[in-house]
Amino acid sequence: MPSRAPKHRGPRGGDADTRADIVRAALALFTQLGYERTSMRAIAREADVDPSLPRHYFPTKSQLFVEALGPFDQVSGRLARILDGPRSELGARMLETILDLWDAPETGPRLRALLTSAAASPEVSDVARGLLFGRVFLPIASAIGLEDVEGRAAAAMTQVLGLVVARYVLKVEPLASAPAPAVVARLAPNLQRLIGGTDA
Repeated sequence: MPSRAPKHRGPRGGDADTRADIVRAALALFTQLGYERTSMRAIAREADVDPSLPRHYFPTKSQLFVEALGPFDQVSGRLARILDGPRSELGARMLETILDLWDAPETGPRLRALLTSAAASPEVSDVARGLLFGRVFLPIASAIGLEDVEGRAAAAMTQVLGLVVARYVLKVEPLASAPAPAVVARLAPNLQRLIGGTDA
């Protein structure tokens, strides 16, 4: 680990990137050491901030873990692309975005680590489920403008989680080795129906 004198940056003023520094440091340590062996104090040292600051931004280690490993900012940045276009193709655009993230060398390993950790830790699972639901599926279901927003969001999330577990964790064939366009073609109609995006 780096040996440097901490700057003890505060949460306001002086450095607007303190939160981002903490997330980057957490990602590095969680990737190297794993969830259990990484402490909030070690993350503060790696980020070169006061030891109290990680908990200022993230009250629990599990919240910081999910934030660091989950590409939620990238997904949020792609929401406009997912929602833009014919409603009848919404399911396909959702799957294309999800498969892009899981197949990418930068985000794929992080997502796999997050999923396996969530399966092993109820604390991580609770945080991951809440963020995934609230920052990905709920905004998409809300934007469609139909009733039963939470029900449709939950149904779509169930479909997607089943896909990623089968394809990337259990490696069920022929799904695991199928090219992404083939997966989209096969599963998009069902996701389309679940999210409620089919044009009337």
